[in-house]
Amino acid sequence: MLAINTVSANIIKIFFVAFSFWVVLLPGPFSFEALFLVLGILYLGIYRRPIQEIKRLPWLWFWIAIGFFVVLTSLPVFFYQPVSNHGWMLLQRRLAVILVVLYVFVLFWQLRLTESNIWWGLILGTGAIAFYLGYEIWHLDTFEQISQARFGTTFTNPLRFGIYSMLMAIVLMGGYIWAFRSGPVAVVLLTLALSVAILGAFMSQTRSAWLGFPEAVLGWSLFYLYYLKRSNALSLKQIVIGCLVFFVLVLILIASSFSVVEKRVVQGKVDVQNYFNNERAGSIGQRFVMWEAGWIGFKSNPLRGVGLEHEEGHMGRTTLQIMEDRFGEQRAVVFGHRHNQFVEEAYTRGIFAFIGLAITIGFLFWYFFSRVRKNKLQSHTDSKLLSAWPVMGLLVTIAYFLAMQGEAILNLSSGIAHFFFLMTFLVVMASKNNCQKQDTDNEYT
Repeated sequence: MLAINTVSANIIKIFFVAFSFWVVLLPGPFSFEALFLVLGILYLGIYRRPIQEIKRLPWLWFWIAIGFFVVLTSLPVFFYQPVSNHGWMLLQRRLAVILVVLYVFVLFWQLRLTESNIWWGLILGTGAIAFYLGYEIWHLDTFEQISQARFGTTFTNPLRFGIYSMLMAIVLMGGYIWAFRSGPVAVVLLTLALSVAILGAFMSQTRSAWLGFPEAVLGWSLFYLYYLKRSNALSLKQIVIGCLVFFVLVLILIASSFSVVEKRVVQGKVDVQNYFNNERAGSIGQRFVMWEAGWIGFKSNPLRGVGLEHEEGHMGRTTLQIMEDRFGEQRAVVFGHRHNQFVEEAYTRGIFAFIGLAITIGFLFWYFFSRVRKNKLQSHTDSKLLSAWPVMGLLVTIAYFLAMQGEAILNLSSGIAHFFFLMTFLVVMASKNNCQKQDTDNEYT
């Protein structure tokens, strides 16, 4: 009876972890704020863990996220009076950071998740990407349409879908130590989930998402080579099987997505050449034009930026002038954001917003890098203490930083939810209390 109760309790925990990832990956009829609030209250009502346990969580990240990202990036909104509707909307989205971070803290505090709970939850959470792909494939008639379609248009847009899929792939790449210890079923299902995530990233045709793939492959390759050097936990048979599965997976993905990737890469190369030759502003060229206009706007008012209520008019006038001077075209380049998160912050809200974002990202780089170093030192005494979570946090931070060079991801509430949910999740897993390698039956608190 006790074993049945334990299994049931673990299934419920896995469901909560998986459902949390579905919430941030797949927009639904209810907002993530409402769902996270309801789920958090549900955890508190069901488990009722002692309040003392919440002190073990990495609260420094909470204060960095609130003090620098929320406060500094929102403060310039009040420099322009009265505050516009755009300003109030930005404040609402930035304040949602508090709810997201606290939700992840409550999730770990109340559920006392094991490593197995987390990995099974991540595998099932990737089902949101499979649902996306399956739903859109169902509405396409031929293979040619499927190969040419840009996936992610039904519920969100291809840019966010591609970036979220790639970030999930980077996370899943770190699960093979756990999977081989858990058995062949875990290896197969983890590989299937990884394939779905990578396929979603490439079928979205989002080049900003692809930037994180090479560094992730390199980073995880170095990690696993170091792990195999330090540990005899895996047999030669397991190593050979793992390598074969990896290479077969890569070959299948390259073969299935080669034409799509080649087309987008060639298009990007032509766009860059046309821009610097002053011939035409394609997709990437228009981004460069907006960045030029963003720099001009920032220089005109570095303290306050151009202001959220004035950015569309300023961008229209400035890009029109740039397009006339550089390409001889009578058209402006005006989008909802500048397709670069750092340019967006500096352009619309000045130096304070830029510093707030830079410190937030800088803290994550410092935090995960320091955890990687500490974990490496711990593994010198016992190879079983080597953990994938600090490496995962560092690689995801790099991937997010690269994606932010081509997209203003944090301008929308869905981007805010995904970034702070995933980064808080990884900060908790890489924290000092969780850095030591634990058995799958041990709890993370």
